[in-house]
Amino acid sequence: MCIGVLALAAHAQESGVDFTFSTFSVPGAVVLGVESINDNSVIGGYYMDAAGNYKGFVRSAAKVLTTYADPADTRPLTFTESYQINDAGVAVGQFFNSAENADSGFFYNTGTQTYTTYDVPGQPEGTTTAVLGINSNGSQFCGYLSAPPYTTTSAFISVNGKVTVYSVNGSTLTECTGMNATGFTVGFYNDASGVSHGFMRSLKGAITVVDYPGASTTAAPLPCGGTAGGTVLSGTSDREDTSGYYWDTEHNEHGFARSPDASYSPINYPGAFQTGAGGTNTHGTVVGFYLDTACNPSAYIAYRPAGGH
Repeated sequence: MCIGVLALAAHAQESGVDFTFSTFSVPGAVVLGVESINDNSVIGGYYMDAAGNYKGFVRSAAKVLTTYADPADTRPLTFTESYQINDAGVAVGQFFNSAENADSGFFYNTGTQTYTTYDVPGQPEGTTTAVLGINSNGSQFCGYLSAPPYTTTSAFISVNGKVTVYSVNGSTLTECTGMNATGFTVGFYNDASGVSHGFMRSLKGAITVVDYPGASTTAAPLPCGGTAGGTVLSGTSDREDTSGYYWDTEHNEHGFARSPDASYSPINYPGAFQTGAGGTNTHGTVVGFYLDTACNPSAYIAYRPAGGH
């Protein structure tokens, strides 16, 4: 399914909210994704160690960090990437499913420490599935899939077991990256030139494109590797606040928070070379990572001032 979209209103502007920051460590991380924070201040994400293992992590409100890998990945080097964690403590993501020889989605209940594998039903053998967003009780979740020969990546949303697969504006790369309690979702798609555009999707399927004011309109090599440009939405709260990151015209990365009234607050960790933002919660707190000039990653938590939500 290809979905046309409504462009974001031109009056969007920066709001000037100043965040305060704290940091935490994920020992051994050489690649780091700090992807979500729930309303109980539990943080979820993933990292890669120096040996090349990808593992998920959960940081509790008491600041205890736990790492994990899906036990169904039996290779010497593990691949588990964790994304959103909901208020019930269920984390979602993707892992290499050794039994299927392909990536599958997973649900990890951090309370019972149990895993459930998920593949979008009705897809060809070898299809990649990733679950990136989940609502509070797990009845709705979203992510992306890619079937052989892997030339197209489409978003999907599952609502009480009914799955809708879609792309935005005919894109060959669309991902749903975050979800709130009501099924409101966010994500991004790439246009034909490789530039990313954020989007918001209502539970009924209405989509609005979100481009950070002044974001780059071309894809180009990035200071710490890779090629990209534009805007990505990565998280949302039950208030429909959203968060994400963009690349400026020099292709430096910056985080941001966006309020439902379409006002933006930039997020740049003090002294950082590059800053990316993951998820947000109903308190207006945003989590993410920043890079130093050697492109080494560190995790941050960005807090809005009292009354600044």
